Amino acid sequence: MLKVENLSFAFGNHVLFQNVGFSLEAGNLLHLSGDNGVGKSTLIKILAGFLPSTKGNIVFSGVGESGIEYLSAEKNGHMMKLDGLSNLRFWLNLQNHEMSEADLVKTLLDWGIGKIAIAMHLPVEKYSTGMRRRLALARISLSPYKLWFLDEPLFGLDEGAVKKFTELLATHCANGGACLLVSHEKTFLKELDHTVLKLPRITAAFQFH
Repeated sequence: MLKVENLSFAFGNHVLFQNVGFSLEAGNLLHLSGDNGVGKSTLIKILAGFLPSTKGNIVFSGVGESGIEYLSAEKNGHMMKLDGLSNLRFWLNLQNHEMSEADLVKTLLDWGIGKIAIAMHLPVEKYSTGMRRRLALARISLSPYKLWFLDEPLFGLDEGAVKKFTELLATHCANGGACLLVSHEKTFLKELDHTVLKLPRITAAFQFH
């Protein structure tokens, strides 16, 4: 699905990471690890097409950039003035994917979006931090795309949501999907078959003028 070769990124004279290489095949879960500030989120943004790399090759096989599911650490991708149902419909339409309203409501309920919020068509701007993240994961759970880039997907989630996310990820990989995951929460990974890519901190390449 994805092959990365000698990928590097620098801000001027500050090299954030260099010569990163890995492969991600169908069924694989790769946990991107490392200290704060080593470039984990930047690497995912480069792979998702939001930033250019300084050098290196990124090769997709059997999936184009239009077939990538991406979740940022900072944003959930919601339209804040719309309710949860409208947000799910919007993303499904972009993916040329259709579902009945009953199935969409069930998805929201399964991910902990309450009946009152759904019935009142509560706009997402009124959701709590955890509800917004749950809605983002509900969207991802409906995605037809096989390749996922998820940056700190567990932010703001309680134990029940973490368990549901763990089950979602296991099912996704078992069905031939693949995922590159950034998460400081590692306990749930004990239940999943995964490999680890650790980015080191680079200090020698920083030059003062």
